[in-house]
Amino acid sequence: MKAAAPHATVCRLSHLSWFWIAVILPHWLMAQASGPWSATLLEKAFHIGDESIPAFATPNPSGDKFKGEFTLPANVRHGITDTIYVVMDASDLTSRADKDSVKLLRKGLFVTKLLINGVVVDDLNKYVRGKEGARNIEHLVIPVRGDKFKGGPNVIEIIPGSDFRNLEDFEIHKLVISSKAP
Repeated sequence: MKAAAPHATVCRLSHLSWFWIAVILPHWLMAQASGPWSATLLEKAFHIGDESIPAFATPNPSGDKFKGEFTLPANVRHGITDTIYVVMDASDLTSRADKDSVKLLRKGLFVTKLLINGVVVDDLNKYVRGKEGARNIEHLVIPVRGDKFKGGPNVIEIIPGSDFRNLEDFEIHKLVISSKAP
């Protein structure tokens, strides 16, 4: 009587499975293991606009827009279902709480735009709850869909609205990009 030949079990994986194991799985595991991430882009007053305003911390304009660069680490998830937060303290932004300002904003005047990598992602005015004023510093938390960011270098811009004669003047006192809601 002959002994039965041992049978080897062959496991076949498709190319897609190998790709998932070799490429996707390590990135996914790294993202799961990563903690919250943040980058502080501004910690002192930055006056955006075109007029001198003595009541501001920086009376003369720092520029006609704010532009900053930051690097999003590879382990920070930034897909369509993820959210990255732009957190800022700002003063004197045109407010939707003011009846006169609402009329201007509806006409498209003085709308302050937030851009990520050259794409408009939001209108900052809709996050302002109080009245306009140089001494009224508001804490704004703007959620941005993760797919607006890319792994590696990114650019954020804040462009003030105008009435086609003057820019809206306001100050940013602090600006942070974060993977976790504050």
